[in-house]
Parts: sequence; structure tokens; C-alpha cells
Amino acid sequence: MSSSSVLISSKYVSLALELGATDAVIEVYNGLTRMVRFSNNEVTVVKEMMYEKASIYVSIREKRAILEVNSTSPSAIKKAVRDKFLDEQGGFLDKYL
Repeated sequence: MSSSSVLISSKYVSLALELGATDAVIEVYNGLTRMVRFSNNEVTVVKEMMYEKASIYVSIREKRAILEVNSTSPSAIKKAVRDKFLDEQGGFLDKYL
């Protein structure tokens, strides 16, 4: 895991706990996929794709949610958590309390 992944993980776990989550886990995955396409026994396409995604587990008392985000940018993670849990004032939605 890269040092930036560790920083992202610890920052967002701390933020979730400060906002009232009773438990929070974030896993950051980095991957590399290689593709080689053949046509008529010749290589026609070679691609190398790198990806990074995050899985987020948050619990608020006995309520739990698991989110998966295809980007580990701070804005993408904040948006995913905000859309799932937070109201307009930044507090956890009543249905999760």
C-alpha cells in the first residue's frame, strides 16, 4: 500500500469517528491490468490499465453500511459518504442514529 493510501485511509477513518460513527474501516486497493489482443496470430492491441478504488465500512450504533468508490480522491470519498449518510447540515441522517 502506498503512503498516500495510508494517509487517505487514516484521514477518513478519523473524520468518520469525529462525525459520530462508532466504527469505520477504509480499504484502498491499487491494481494493474494488462491486456493483449491478437488478430490473425499477430498482436494488434496492448493496453496497461492502473486503477485505485476504496471500500468503506461505517457503522453508527447497530446500523451498518458498506460503500465502494472507484476513485480514492478526497472529493469522491467525501461525496460517497455524504450521499449515503449525511444531511444538509453535515450531521448523520436520523435513520442511521
